[in-house]
Amino acid sequence: MRGAMVAPLAVFVVVAFSSVGCSRRSKKHKREPLQIATTGLPDATEGVAYSFAVQATGGNAANYTWSVS
Repeated sequence: MRGAMVAPLAVFVVVAFSSVGCSRRSKKHKREPLQIATTGLPDATEGVAYSFAVQATGGNAANYTWSVS
């Protein structure tokens, strides 16, 4: 069997802020800013399905939309 070819994969994560439900918050309800905790992605193989979960901390998940292009 031939060796698998590894193709470079460019992943761009887009985080969009939602303006729905914005309001002033008191200091006791302050949230930490969103930070992407994942530092890298494993290599992909051409022709093979690829899936990987990107981890993030802080922020409010209800206010972000994630997409990959």
